[in-house]
Amino acid sequence: MGSERRFDELAENYDRREEIRGDPLEPWLRRTLPPGGRAAVDLACGAGRHTIVLAQSYERVLGVDLSRQMIELARRRRPAANVDYRTADLLDVSGQFDLVFSSAALHDVPDLDRALTHIRSLVATGGRAIVADVVAPLSPIPRWWFRGAAIIYLLLDLVRRRPHAFELYRLESDPAWTAHLATDRYLSRSEFERRYTDHFPDAVFHGAQHLQICTWENR
Repeated sequence: MGSERRFDELAENYDRREEIRGDPLEPWLRRTLPPGGRAAVDLACGAGRHTIVLAQSYERVLGVDLSRQMIELARRRRPAANVDYRTADLLDVSGQFDLVFSSAALHDVPDLDRALTHIRSLVATGGRAIVADVVAPLSPIPRWWFRGAAIIYLLLDLVRRRPHAFELYRLESDPAWTAHLATDRYLSRSEFERRYTDHFPDAVFHGAQHLQICTWENR
């Protein structure tokens, strides 16, 4: 099954899980993005959680995703007058942008080097790329690990009396979701920095929980 089909089926639950669990990248973005930018693109934007943050700093924002269902969610839940959501492959995006952004998506692309080369080509002179992705010391990760992690998180959430603990457990232990996670192929943090530095010399790297973030300026 193609990634667009998988995320069509997972879209509603994916967005709800992110809403409950929280996003480690969003507060970092709000601190980092400069105001007054012109054009930005969010590649593999999902349901627009980050796109709408970019829209507060850039005059025009394009959000693209392969999943039609994700784009429909974004249009319904996170609309903005300066945001255009489109169903498209990130490799089909053209033009020049002051910011090219992508989060938690490139581990799903079949050719990472091709994707990174294309991302760099979209960054206007004086612009920047911010690319974040999930990293892990082991890949692939077996499905049983995700089921076990869902139980551990449930116990911790109950101890902390966190709201929606059982709903979050249901979402994180959903067989369709754990099956998807078991097909993902992650880079380690060191592999991430090596591969991304090949395409973005002098990039700066940051960690945000399970994400590694690459920031590069096209001087």
